[in-house]
Amino acid sequence: MQELLTITRAARLAGVSRSELQRHIHDGELETFEGKITVSNLLRLYPVIDMDSNPMLEKVKKIKLDAVKNKGKIDTALPSSTVLMSRLKEFSELLITLKFQLNQHDNLFKAIIQQVEVLQQSDNLETEINNFYQWLLEQNEQLQNNNSADNKAKLFVKDTFLRFVAAQVKFVPSGHEFFVEGSDSLLESAIRVGLKPNYGCSSGNCGSCKARLVSGDVKKTCEHDYVLSEYEKQMGYILMCSNTAITDLVIEAKEAKHPTDLPIQELRAIVKKKELLTDSLMILHLQTSQTKTLRFMAGQNIRLELESETVDYPIISCPCDGRYLQIQVKKTATDLSKKMFDDLQIGQTVLFTGPYGDFVLSSYNNPIVFIAQDEAFAPIKSLIEHAISTDTPETLYLYWLGEQYFDKLCRSWEDALDNFVYTPLTKLTELEQQLSQFLPTASDSTEFYLSGNDELEAILLNHGIHKSKIHISNF
Repeated sequence: MQELLTITRAARLAGVSRSELQRHIHDGELETFEGKITVSNLLRLYPVIDMDSNPMLEKVKKIKLDAVKNKGKIDTALPSSTVLMSRLKEFSELLITLKFQLNQHDNLFKAIIQQVEVLQQSDNLETEINNFYQWLLEQNEQLQNNNSADNKAKLFVKDTFLRFVAAQVKFVPSGHEFFVEGSDSLLESAIRVGLKPNYGCSSGNCGSCKARLVSGDVKKTCEHDYVLSEYEKQMGYILMCSNTAITDLVIEAKEAKHPTDLPIQELRAIVKKKELLTDSLMILHLQTSQTKTLRFMAGQNIRLELESETVDYPIISCPCDGRYLQIQVKKTATDLSKKMFDDLQIGQTVLFTGPYGDFVLSSYNNPIVFIAQDEAFAPIKSLIEHAISTDTPETLYLYWLGEQYFDKLCRSWEDALDNFVYTPLTKLTELEQQLSQFLPTASDSTEFYLSGNDELEAILLNHGIHKSKIHISNF
């Protein structure tokens, strides 16, 4: 049976996004077997495996440089990054040749078995043996003269080197997959791609990120105060915040599936920056302590308290890093708004609780349409950044009606991503026109996320979109 690759690993080997492979699968251009892809099918779709521009060598260089930077001195036990990369490239070329020869000998062995089976049925054994001998000589000469390498060998070597610099981790029972690069902790790597495992302090004190190692090897990156019992150690439990991956892993971990799975947290944060978007809109950059970060889902809000007054603000940043938060603040006629814009000082500590709200992504693999109106783009921004970080949605569409104060950011997404389409609009009639062209071609699995007035939902319902496919922000 052919080797099967997960979609995540197949995308990494082909040098494409996971969403691109999802589109090929959806269009019937790429077959899967139990959710996995065969090497042959992958190479049929992507026949060229470029080892010279292999990003794994750049990752080796980056990891080496990061290690030097963190230590503050060069590690003389290892060669320079240039020498290391040259040696790895030379070794990869040798490994490709050896793997290719191994594949050829394996094919020859199978062919010999077939020839022997023919001999067993022959009535003229002497003649058939002579023919078989001549055939073996020809096959051997071909093996000796063929020094090229096939794409299967190149793919095998690329996958082998990828395992040197990035271990693949699979969460069960969810099936979510991600890569751990360098000495990043399992928790850091999972959060960075938008996953939602249990965690609290992220520094080894609370034990909330405790998970069971099903298979593979890990290495402790730092000591932790939380004490695992002897029984838990025997069962394979580890703290994800204090361990990194040595090999590919399977980990049994709890993940939040719904906003109600997340506890309401009370935290303090320092005001790091006040960034004006327009005369009436501001981004407030907050930073929590290292020992207590906000665990939230994209699209949710926090309730900020200032001088005994509270107000809910949308988080516009991705949950990839719960320590650095961005919230959008709109100027109004209230006293609290004036305090936020005029009196709040850089370095000041504020108190907030959260997360609140259920305007979160319900699906990751299907096409997603975002429709925002004016400053109600705030929660949409968080959802889009989360969707991009997971690299799983098939296609992302953004229709933004009104003032596009993040226009450059949206255009940069469209330039950088093959599966992102951005359409700025000024009037509802323009939105109606765009949707009338798009909706007839939309997949039945397409999900719609609306942030604006009630007219947006009415437009979709009038076009026959089922209410279950429409998600509405309470912003």
